[in-house]
Amino acid sequence: LREGIKGNYYYNLGRRPIILGISGSLERERKIFVNFVIDMFGKNSVLKLSEEDYHNWSNESLAWGSISYLNPKSARLPLIVGDIRKTLSTSTKDNYWRKRPIVLVDGVHSFFLKQLSEIQDVKFFIESRKYSISSNDHFSLVGKDDKKIKKDIKKYIQPQRGKADIVFTLFNKIDKSNKSV
Repeated sequence: LREGIKGNYYYNLGRRPIILGISGSLERERKIFVNFVIDMFGKNSVLKLSEEDYHNWSNESLAWGSISYLNPKSARLPLIVGDIRKTLSTSTKDNYWRKRPIVLVDGVHSFFLKQLSEIQDVKFFIESRKYSISSNDHFSLVGKDDKKIKKDIKKYIQPQRGKADIVFTLFNKIDKSNKSV
């Protein structure tokens, strides 16, 4: 019974950080949301783990020509899980998380691995829909015509949408002259 109570989430509130996951395909929109969350809780309260810090290659590497950042093979996702577990560990000498009660996991693959998805308390998926206004005021989706990017989004990013607790869809309204408004 004692072990059951110790392991119960309700009784551990305040004893471990809240882990927020943020995923989605477009970096710009994710960054806006990430910065909003950091501002809301305060910089000193948030420990941010960015997938960019776990990429397999430097930004200048030629490997990016053969694999897109939308492919989960581009990042060391198990290391993120390990770092979160270290943060949660009560055996960590300095108990760093006590100083930062919010752990923010940011990346295009934040929910891709089962272990990574399950360890997060609240998961946000940020998606963007660009649309244009036609003469009859119907909306038509406008997006990149790069087949590989679209394929990777469909294969690796969109399935994560179903794992999210909250989905935000951002719209970028484009007028007839293709200028953002």
